[in-house]
Amino acid sequence: MKKSRWSVLYVVLLSLAPSSALAQENGQDEFLSLDDLLNVEISSAAKYAQTTSEAAASVTVITRDDMERYGYRTLQEALAQVRGLYQGYDRNYAYLGIRGFGRPGDYNNRVLLMVNGHVMNENFYGSAVLGEDFAIPLDIVERIEVVRGPGSALYGSNAMFAIINVISREGRDVEGLEAVVEGGSFGAKRASALFGQEFDNGVDLLVSGSWYDASGQDLYFPEFDDPETNNGIAEGMDFERSG
Repeated sequence: MKKSRWSVLYVVLLSLAPSSALAQENGQDEFLSLDDLLNVEISSAAKYAQTTSEAAASVTVITRDDMERYGYRTLQEALAQVRGLYQGYDRNYAYLGIRGFGRPGDYNNRVLLMVNGHVMNENFYGSAVLGEDFAIPLDIVERIEVVRGPGSALYGSNAMFAIINVISREGRDVEGLEAVVEGGSFGAKRASALFGQEFDNGVDLLVSGSWYDASGQDLYFPEFDDPETNNGIAEGMDFERSG
Protein backbone atom coordinates (compact mmCIF):
# COMPACT_ATOMS: atom_id res chain seq x y z
CA MET A 1 0.00 0.00 0.00
CA LYS A 2 1.30 3.40 -0.90
CA LYS A 3 1.95 5.73 1.98
CA SER A 4 1.12 9.34 1.33
CA ARG A 5 2.98 12.04 3.20
CA TRP A 6 1.95 15.65 3.19
CA SER A 7 3.28 18.73 4.88
CA VAL A 8 1.87 22.23 4.80
CA LEU A 9 3.95 25.35 5.28
CA TYR A 10 3.15 29.03 5.53
CA VAL A 11 6.06 31.04 6.90
CA VAL A 12 6.01 34.71 7.89
CA LEU A 13 8.86 35.96 10.05
CA LEU A 14 8.83 39.41 11.62
CA SER A 15 11.56 41.11 13.61
CA LEU A 16 12.31 44.66 14.68
CA ALA A 17 15.54 46.61 14.29
CA PRO A 18 18.30 46.55 15.36
CA SER A 19 19.50 43.50 13.50
CA SER A 20 20.28 40.31 15.38
CA ALA A 21 23.63 40.20 17.15
CA LEU A 22 24.08 36.69 15.76
CA ALA A 23 24.14 37.78 12.12
CA GLN A 24 27.43 36.95 10.45
CA GLU A 25 29.44 39.90 9.29
CA ASN A 26 31.60 37.98 6.81
CA GLY A 27 30.58 38.07 3.16
CA GLN A 28 29.08 34.80 1.96
CA ASP A 29 31.03 34.73 -1.27
CA GLU A 30 34.44 34.95 0.42
CA PHE A 31 36.52 32.07 1.74
CA LEU A 32 37.08 32.47 5.47
CA SER A 33 40.57 32.44 6.94
CA LEU A 34 41.43 30.20 9.90
CA ASP A 35 41.10 33.16 12.26
CA ASP A 36 37.67 33.98 10.83
CA LEU A 37 36.54 30.37 11.20
CA LEU A 38 37.54 30.41 14.86
CA ASN A 39 35.54 33.60 15.40
CA VAL A 40 32.27 32.64 13.72
CA GLU A 41 29.46 33.49 16.13
CA ILE A 42 27.15 30.70 17.30
CA SER A 43 24.38 30.56 19.90
CA SER A 44 23.57 26.85 20.26
CA ALA A 45 26.44 25.55 22.40
CA ALA A 46 25.68 27.62 25.51
CA LYS A 47 22.40 29.44 24.71
CA TYR A 48 24.17 32.76 24.25
CA ALA A 49 26.30 34.32 21.53
CA GLN A 50 29.94 33.24 21.50
CA THR A 51 32.60 32.39 18.97
CA THR A 52 33.41 28.83 17.94
CA SER A 53 36.81 29.13 19.64
CA GLU A 54 35.10 30.06 22.93
CA ALA A 55 32.54 27.27 22.83
CA ALA A 56 33.37 24.27 24.99
CA ALA A 57 32.02 21.89 22.36
CA SER A 58 32.73 20.41 18.94
CA VAL A 59 30.82 22.70 16.58
CA THR A 60 30.29 22.78 12.82
CA VAL A 61 28.53 25.66 11.06
CA ILE A 62 26.99 25.09 7.61
CA THR A 63 26.68 28.54 6.04
CA ARG A 64 24.36 29.87 3.35
CA ASP A 65 27.31 29.85 0.98
CA ASP A 66 27.88 26.13 1.66
CA MET A 67 24.25 25.32 0.87
CA GLU A 68 24.37 27.21 -2.41
CA ARG A 69 27.84 25.96 -3.40
CA TYR A 70 27.03 22.25 -2.91
CA GLY A 71 23.36 22.37 -3.86
CA TYR A 72 21.88 20.88 -0.69
CA ARG A 73 18.12 20.48 -1.09
CA THR A 74 17.18 19.08 2.32
CA LEU A 75 18.49 19.24 5.87
CA GLN A 76 19.40 15.55 5.57
CA GLU A 77 21.76 16.24 2.64
CA ALA A 78 23.45 19.13 4.44
CA LEU A 79 24.03 17.13 7.65
CA ALA A 80 25.44 14.15 5.73
CA GLN A 81 28.56 16.24 4.99
CA VAL A 82 29.26 17.05 8.66
CA ARG A 83 32.09 15.07 10.26
CA GLY A 84 30.93 12.57 12.83
CA LEU A 85 27.41 12.43 11.36
CA TYR A 86 25.98 9.91 8.91
CA GLN A 87 22.53 9.52 7.46
CA GLY A 88 20.29 6.73 6.23
CA TYR A 89 17.01 6.47 4.34
CA ASP A 90 14.52 3.57 4.33
CA ARG A 91 12.34 5.07 1.54
CA ASN A 92 10.05 6.46 4.17
CA TYR A 93 12.03 8.49 6.73
CA ALA A 94 15.51 10.00 6.94
CA TYR A 95 17.68 8.84 9.85
CA LEU A 96 20.71 10.47 11.45
CA GLY A 97 23.55 8.71 13.24
CA ILE A 98 26.11 10.40 15.48
CA ARG A 99 29.65 9.05 15.99
CA GLY A 100 28.61 5.43 15.46
CA PHE A 101 25.31 5.69 17.36
CA GLY A 102 22.17 5.28 15.28
CA ARG A 103 19.93 2.46 16.46
CA PRO A 104 17.14 1.59 13.97
CA GLY A 105 13.74 2.73 15.18
CA ASP A 106 14.99 5.70 17.18
CA TYR A 107 13.50 8.16 14.66
CA ASN A 108 16.24 10.67 15.56
CA ASN A 109 14.82 11.16 19.06
CA ARG A 110 18.30 11.42 20.59
CA VAL A 111 19.07 14.54 18.55
CA LEU A 112 17.61 17.93 19.45
CA LEU A 113 16.42 19.81 16.35
CA MET A 114 15.61 23.51 16.63
CA VAL A 115 14.68 26.41 14.37
CA ASN A 116 15.91 29.75 15.73
CA GLY A 117 16.19 28.15 19.16
CA HIS A 118 12.65 26.71 19.14
CA VAL A 119 12.44 22.92 19.57
CA MET A 120 11.07 21.08 16.50
CA ASN A 121 11.09 17.50 17.84
CA GLU A 122 7.52 16.22 17.81
CA ASN A 123 5.83 15.57 21.15
CA PHE A 124 4.88 11.89 20.94
CA TYR A 125 8.11 10.07 20.03
CA GLY A 126 10.43 13.06 20.30
CA SER A 127 11.55 12.45 16.73
CA ALA A 128 13.24 14.97 14.45
CA VAL A 129 12.41 15.05 10.73
CA LEU A 130 15.22 15.83 8.30
CA GLY A 131 13.95 15.19 4.77
CA GLU A 132 11.29 16.89 2.67
CA ASP A 133 9.03 16.79 5.74
CA PHE A 134 11.27 19.24 7.64
CA ALA A 135 9.38 22.35 8.74
CA ILE A 136 11.06 24.90 6.45
CA PRO A 137 12.86 24.74 3.08
CA LEU A 138 16.59 25.43 2.91
CA ASP A 139 15.83 28.47 0.75
CA ILE A 140 15.15 30.49 3.89
CA VAL A 141 17.98 29.08 6.01
CA GLU A 142 20.95 31.34 6.79
CA ARG A 143 23.08 28.75 8.59
CA ILE A 144 22.92 25.44 10.44
CA GLU A 145 24.76 25.09 13.76
CA VAL A 146 25.67 21.51 14.69
CA VAL A 147 26.94 20.89 18.23
CA ARG A 148 28.21 17.34 18.68
CA GLY A 149 28.05 15.67 22.06
CA PRO A 150 25.55 15.64 24.94
CA GLY A 151 23.72 18.86 25.76
CA SER A 152 20.96 17.53 28.01
CA ALA A 153 22.02 19.73 30.94
CA LEU A 154 20.98 22.77 28.90
CA TYR A 155 18.34 21.44 26.53
CA GLY A 156 16.75 18.28 27.99
CA SER A 157 16.70 14.60 27.13
CA ASN A 158 16.56 14.92 23.31
CA ALA A 159 20.02 16.52 23.26
CA MET A 160 21.77 13.25 24.07
CA PHE A 161 24.04 13.01 21.00
CA ALA A 162 23.86 16.39 19.26
CA ILE A 163 22.11 19.74 18.95
CA ILE A 164 21.10 21.04 15.52
CA ASN A 165 19.93 24.65 15.38
CA VAL A 166 18.66 25.95 12.04
CA ILE A 167 18.90 29.76 11.79
CA SER A 168 16.58 31.40 9.27
CA ARG A 169 17.40 34.29 6.98
CA GLU A 170 16.02 37.78 7.55
CA GLY A 171 14.30 40.06 5.07
CA ARG A 172 17.33 42.35 4.97
CA ASP A 173 19.38 39.40 3.69
CA VAL A 174 17.07 39.00 0.67
CA GLU A 175 15.83 42.50 -0.22
CA GLY A 176 13.55 41.42 -3.03
CA LEU A 177 12.13 38.31 -4.65
CA GLU A 178 13.86 34.98 -5.23
CA ALA A 179 12.32 32.10 -7.20
CA VAL A 180 13.57 28.58 -7.88
CA VAL A 181 12.30 25.87 -10.25
CA GLU A 182 13.89 22.40 -10.23
CA GLY A 183 13.49 19.06 -11.94
CA GLY A 184 15.17 15.74 -11.23
CA SER A 185 15.11 11.97 -11.51
CA PHE A 186 12.09 9.80 -10.66
CA GLY A 187 9.70 12.59 -11.62
CA ALA A 188 10.95 15.05 -9.01
CA LYS A 189 9.68 18.62 -9.41
CA ARG A 190 10.08 21.60 -7.13
CA ALA A 191 9.08 25.26 -7.18
CA SER A 192 9.65 27.85 -4.48
CA ALA A 193 9.45 31.60 -4.01
CA LEU A 194 10.90 33.85 -1.34
CA PHE A 195 10.31 37.54 -0.63
CA GLY A 196 12.17 39.55 1.96
CA GLN A 197 12.48 43.23 2.79
CA GLU A 198 13.37 45.54 5.64
CA PHE A 199 11.06 48.55 5.79
CA ASP A 200 11.92 52.09 6.84
CA ASN A 201 10.06 51.70 10.15
CA GLY A 202 12.39 48.87 11.16
CA VAL A 203 10.03 45.97 10.45
CA ASP A 204 11.80 43.05 8.79
CA LEU A 205 9.58 40.74 6.70
CA LEU A 206 10.32 37.34 5.18
CA VAL A 207 7.68 35.27 3.36
CA SER A 208 8.35 31.90 1.73
CA GLY A 209 6.32 29.25 -0.05
CA SER A 210 7.34 25.99 -1.71
CA TRP A 211 5.89 22.95 -3.51
CA TYR A 212 7.51 19.57 -4.15
CA ASP A 213 6.39 16.39 -5.90
CA ALA A 214 8.29 13.19 -6.73
CA SER A 215 6.82 10.05 -8.30
CA GLY A 216 9.26 7.73 -6.53
CA GLN A 217 11.41 4.88 -7.79
CA ASP A 218 10.15 1.57 -9.18
CA LEU A 219 11.90 -1.44 -7.62
CA TYR A 220 11.89 -5.11 -8.66
CA PHE A 221 12.01 -7.96 -6.11
CA PRO A 222 12.48 -11.34 -7.83
CA GLU A 223 11.30 -13.32 -4.79
CA PHE A 224 7.85 -11.75 -5.24
CA ASP A 225 7.69 -12.18 -9.02
CA ASP A 226 4.08 -13.34 -9.21
CA PRO A 227 0.98 -11.85 -10.85
CA GLU A 228 -0.69 -11.66 -7.43
CA THR A 229 2.07 -9.36 -6.18
CA ASN A 230 2.35 -7.14 -9.26
CA ASN A 231 5.12 -9.35 -10.72
CA GLY A 232 7.47 -8.30 -7.95
CA ILE A 233 7.43 -4.61 -8.90
CA ALA A 234 6.95 -1.90 -6.29
CA GLU A 235 5.76 1.15 -8.21
CA GLY A 236 6.64 4.50 -6.69
CA MET A 237 6.14 3.39 -3.09
CA ASP A 238 8.48 6.12 -1.85
CA PHE A 239 6.72 8.99 -3.59
CA GLU A 240 6.67 12.34 -1.81
CA ARG A 241 4.48 15.42 -2.00
CA SER A 242 4.74 18.52 0.13
CA GLY A 243 3.69 22.12 -0.01
